[in-house]
Amino acid sequence: MRFQSIAVLYDGECPICRNFAMYQRLGQLAESVELVDMRTGLNAFRAELASAQINPSDGVIVAIRDTESSAWRFLSGVDAVHFLATLDTPRGIIGWLNKRLLSYDSARRIYPWLFRGRLLLLKVLRINPRIDN
Repeated sequence: MRFQSIAVLYDGECPICRNFAMYQRLGQLAESVELVDMRTGLNAFRAELASAQINPSDGVIVAIRDTESSAWRFLSGVDAVHFLATLDTPRGIIGWLNKRLLSYDSARRIYPWLFRGRLLLLKVLRINPRIDN
């Protein structure tokens, strides 16, 4: 399936999130692909995320605009990482992780640990995990 636009919204202060977002090869899947650091580039999506009741601090977000619609459709958390895993198979550790996230049931079991790992890493690095401040 080809989309008009895909935007991956991630925590740019989190090394895991940043690397996960950077290693996704989405160029063949959409006319326009954006990687958005939510700490600096969230304003373009803030109102729509609030309307969709999605909290940016709750994890990765994928915004999709297909060719028939001008509105963004949002996936967050486990739905977002599962969607990304089904689209691409990069090499290395990200590819290994994507293979485990291909099954929605596996993604549902793994994602909470990824989210907790992010929180722990940010705590160790003394970075505030709240993005919507």
